Amino acid sequence: MAAGDIPALLASDEADTVSNTDAADTEEPTSSINPPTYSAAAMRTSNNMSLEVITQDGDRVTVDFSQRQGSLEMRAGGFSVSASAFSEKWDMEVRGNLDDGEVAALEELFADVQKLSETFFGGDLGAALEEAMSLGFDGNELASMSLNLRQQSFSNVSRAYGQAGPSMPTERLESQRSNIADYVDSYMKAIDKASPSLSNPLSNLQDMLAQLVPEDDRLGALASFNEGLNRLL
Repeated sequence: MAAGDIPALLASDEADTVSNTDAADTEEPTSSINPPTYSAAAMRTSNNMSLEVITQDGDRVTVDFSQRQGSLEMRAGGFSVSASAFSEKWDMEVRGNLDDGEVAALEELFADVQKLSETFFGGDLGAALEEAMSLGFDGNELASMSLNLRQQSFSNVSRAYGQAGPSMPTERLESQRSNIADYVDSYMKAIDKASPSLSNPLSNLQDMLAQLVPEDDRLGALASFNEGLNRLL
């Protein structure tokens, strides 16, 4: 070995030291950021109603209606997204024997009941009738006034001469003249259409309405008003 040469063993150790130092300098730092977490929740609920129906033939059956609603919520980190789905269609199931005409009559009656409910509860009509009853007008009086209003509103003579028809007892009800006439007209037509197939369509209609909106405060006013109409039909 010549003077000034580095022994092979020392040279190897030095090379390893340099190599290890370079590797340490180029090593990527470890990330401290946690990956985002995800969560999802789903819920499904349903509305159900049931009523007993007696046909004109004397058959007694039970009819069940159901409506489904679902929702979904997803969370990712600090963000959340939610969505819901609501089916306006009600499914009908009959426990008993009904012919095609009776089934069709029930389906049509229920569709009419939904429209009546929307007219009464969807706007100010229900609150206006409830207010009039709180002032001392009962369901019979209001039904009689409303039936007269309907007759005047839909008569050819009234339309031809522009007669306003009978006035309603409160300003709020007066503003609902068109809705009152429409409600009474739809109510009468619904009963007429169901009568050939159902033994007691008035009772069936009331049951459907009561179960569609079981917790609404205006339900008492609706029942009283409809009972007044029933006495006049």
